[in-house]
Amino acid sequence: MDEHRSPRNGCQCEGVKLPAVSGRGGDADPLPECQRHIALFVKSMAGGGAERTFLNLARVFSKRGHRVDILLTLKRGPLLSDVPEAVKLIELGAPPLIHTVPLLFRLSGRRGAGLQTLFMGKLPKAVRSLPGLLHYLRRERPEVLLANPSLSP
Repeated sequence: MDEHRSPRNGCQCEGVKLPAVSGRGGDADPLPECQRHIALFVKSMAGGGAERTFLNLARVFSKRGHRVDILLTLKRGPLLSDVPEAVKLIELGAPPLIHTVPLLFRLSGRRGAGLQTLFMGKLPKAVRSLPGLLHYLRRERPEVLLANPSLSP
């Protein structure tokens, strides 16, 4: 039997028997053998389809014993009250453009390649939350980061 140790939490994944969690239709899904730290990045909890999907993912991951953080550009929306207590809500914020542009230039290289397209229209709040996201990732180091692909203005 090959044993695997998670570099984050040192748990042994092989041979660990955990209770099942009832899924849709009464099927029992086995719990993961090691707790993972999962971050879900969504603009807000405004109530759209992406927000509902991320909320459902947070519920399932949390119920299965994972540590779950929901990262929000802005901590607002009607779905905030539906977030399980075990899930941590983190507001990254959307600082003024003046604080974000230097970071974007550093990340894109000396010439700022590709930044021209960002400034053709309104800079999305999700992009403006990049400093907060980087700070979170450096501090918390989640094993998984899922982001809403439609983080637009």
